[in-house]
Amino acid sequence: MTTAAAFNVLTYLLLAAGLGAMIGFERRWKGHVAGPHTCALVAVGSAMYVVVAADLAGPADVIRAVGQVAVGIGFLCSGVIVRNGLDIRGLNTAATIWCVGAIGSLIGARFAVVGTFAAFAVLGVNLVLHLVERHIAGMNPGENESPDRSPGGPDSSGR
Repeated sequence: MTTAAAFNVLTYLLLAAGLGAMIGFERRWKGHVAGPHTCALVAVGSAMYVVVAADLAGPADVIRAVGQVAVGIGFLCSGVIVRNGLDIRGLNTAATIWCVGAIGSLIGARFAVVGTFAAFAVLGVNLVLHLVERHIAGMNPGENESPDRSPGGPDSSGR
């Protein structure tokens, strides 16, 4: 690998880290446990696996790498979801981590513009739909929590 190619890969990894951290700051701001550190690591890790597959094995193996990244992140996300009776917590956090892995995979596959757009889409969904859910819950007395939150619980992160 030439110096220019290594610098190019480093740029993609830094972009993945920055986008993951941006999404993680939103999660931390809302009190969820998957903050900037976790989200940046998931994004960078995903990007690294896809970069290695693309650079060592070629474009055909990128699809396999992305599939394996999705499976691995699914395993990680299963540890975030907690069930207590009828209460299920952590679904939104798990879905966000899963999306961050997809963003990292896009960046690693050199789809930087699409990955950046996806990151802002995830951020927008988490910010806007949270407000919409709270507004709808306020319109329905007795339903003051979103579906993935427990009554009285501070968040849906499984804490």
